[in-house]
Amino acid sequence: MNKIIIQNLSEYVEKICELNNNTIKAMPVKNEVLLYRGHSDESYDIIPSISRGREQSTSISLFNHERDMIEMAQYKRPDIFRADLRPLELLALLQHYEMPTRLLDVSENPLVALYFACNTRIKKDQTGKNYIPDGEVIVFTHNEISASTYPIVNAIADTYRIIESSNTEMTMTTFLKRASKQPYFLEQCNITDILLSRKIEEDANAPDWMKNPDQWVKSCCEEPLFVYAPIRIERQQAQSGRYILFPNRIVPYLHNNSELAFTSEILPIEKDSSCINTIFIIPADKKVKILKELNMFGINKETLFPDSIDVLCESIKNRFSNLL
Repeated sequence: MNKIIIQNLSEYVEKICELNNNTIKAMPVKNEVLLYRGHSDESYDIIPSISRGREQSTSISLFNHERDMIEMAQYKRPDIFRADLRPLELLALLQHYEMPTRLLDVSENPLVALYFACNTRIKKDQTGKNYIPDGEVIVFTHNEISASTYPIVNAIADTYRIIESSNTEMTMTTFLKRASKQPYFLEQCNITDILLSRKIEEDANAPDWMKNPDQWVKSCCEEPLFVYAPIRIERQQAQSGRYILFPNRIVPYLHNNSELAFTSEILPIEKDSSCINTIFIIPADKKVKILKELNMFGINKETLFPDSIDVLCESIKNRFSNLL
């Protein structure tokens, strides 16, 4: 993984083009694409909002927390957070309305990620003094051929419903049995029938994943899950949005170490992960200049949040304030 310090927009674009050219050369073999995530503070972990700060909040399990917020959103606005949405669609919609979910936003557009890396947030140091942290753009490498995992992806997005709120662990086999009864799992019913029947456990020629539901679910969760979701609101389109879906941590089952289980914990992606190609560091004193450069090319808050009247009015107010 490379770290590159960026001073201006033109330097960033040049480096991105180099990365993209290298990826295109490898494409026939690896089917790789680049996806981008911007952080306004380089110290941020790569972890979804549902899991941030949970070390200070242990009175409610992650499953309960997730369920309570989603069900309340559906109760308050059933017209928007409709019951007929597939789990991944629902989470993506909640995410874009700034509800904490197990999704993390990434973008197909490197300029969008750069905007969010430069979108300054003032912090306080240990003495209480205000400062602006350096930002970062994380460039992920992703194998685009992943359609075969789609039903299990929706099951992972649906974890809060599949696992009872009182549970702290659930075995992969139980998880798969419950997921396989959901309508979004019809595409893989043949796989789940094979896995759950255990009829070929002794077949020496059968692949390992067919013999063990635990290992099959685990194999689907071992690499970061870069997913699409249907576009329901304008900002999803404007931000060229994609997502990383985070499953719960997998450990040996407490009551039987020969089985695997989901826990109620979600872990971050480490910044030395093999899925990260490059990290661009944006010095704090360059952020304003880069934002002005991005604005020249139509990348600003108004264009990235086109469905927000508040943002539009703020943009108009700021534009005319500069004329006073």
